[in-house]
Amino acid sequence: MPSNSEIRDREMVSGAKGKPPKPPPSPPGRQATLSIRTVKPAGMLATVSIFVDGVKVGIDAMDLAVDPGTYVVSWEDINPTRFIAPAAQTITLAAKETKTVTGTFTALVVAPTPPPGAVAPPSPKPILSTPAVSVAPPTPPPVPAPAASVSKAAEEPSGVLLSAVGHLRLRVSTLGR
Repeated sequence: MPSNSEIRDREMVSGAKGKPPKPPPSPPGRQATLSIRTVKPAGMLATVSIFVDGVKVGIDAMDLAVDPGTYVVSWEDINPTRFIAPAAQTITLAAKETKTVTGTFTALVVAPTPPPGAVAPPSPKPILSTPAVSVAPPTPPPVPAPAASVSKAAEEPSGVLLSAVGHLRLRVSTLGR
């Protein structure tokens, strides 16, 4: 009859009880080391949970002995109104290899809130970096003139007024009339 530890080992490898099958652990001396570090800005006093492939493995900083392979390291988003959590990082390790993953939190700069009833200062006027340029409004499109016409000398005593299609008007005068 198998012992309890043998049954537990078989369940972990075979995937019994609804768990996905796990490969057998690497033999000693073939494992890799995954170093995880967290950089926190001033004012961030809370501890940060660290996850590897979605499973919490510890807080703030640690060194893990892992099988060779690819892992996704992520950090808990502890206070999104004050700090931005680092993006998850994917890292691949070979046997006997050591790699360090560092997650750096960023502090959000928040403008102070004025006390109730206080008047907010006026917004500063934008500074133009280029000189202002004055542009004349566009001229309206030309209005088409009526077809050519000739007026009689009786209507125009000084001469004949000719209109042409378009905007050109000629005045022809007769000398010595």
